[in-house]
Amino acid sequence: MNEIISQLNGVVSMWWAGLTVSAGLVLAAVAPVQAQQPPEYTQRSIDLAADGLDHLQARLANGAVTLQGEPGLQQVVVEAHIYHYDAEDIVLTLVAEQGAARLEASFGGGSYSGAAPYINLHVRVPHHFSAEIEHGDGEVIVHELAGMLSLQNGAGDIQVSHVGGVHIEHRSGGKVNTRNIHGPVRIRQR
Repeated sequence: MNEIISQLNGVVSMWWAGLTVSAGLVLAAVAPVQAQQPPEYTQRSIDLAADGLDHLQARLANGAVTLQGEPGLQQVVVEAHIYHYDAEDIVLTLVAEQGAARLEASFGGGSYSGAAPYINLHVRVPHHFSAEIEHGDGEVIVHELAGMLSLQNGAGDIQVSHVGGVHIEHRSGGKVNTRNIHGPVRIRQR
């Protein structure tokens, strides 16, 4: 009987050791993924007088984007929270060109061995604006625009409310939610 109990203890000990090693390997494999993000953080703000402008054209890298129209606002205001590897790679420009406020928020660098850099943006525009946005991946929230919204988005949830109309091309992943749209609605998910 003692021999059987001894063998049983040996089996339980081996099972417990195997379980402990397996759990350790799983945690070691998962923990770095959760901790990986670009090591540097920069905050930048830019603005542009909106005189003579009626729409926003934006080319945006990955990251969360909030676009908000505001009655009485006389300028385009951009607040950027940038997670990056090298500040030299950051591209953040806002210029007036042919009646549009043209915004670019991206990175000029090459490939990255860790997590990709990204830019979270909060953009405020005059309420009468329309917007044309090309965006990588990340959540997009747009509200209070009297004009039309045209959005091309890679992946991430999209919320649009109180706009003049929407045309959304959503490539993959995420929900699209529209509410109080005052004109045409066209949503295409690939």
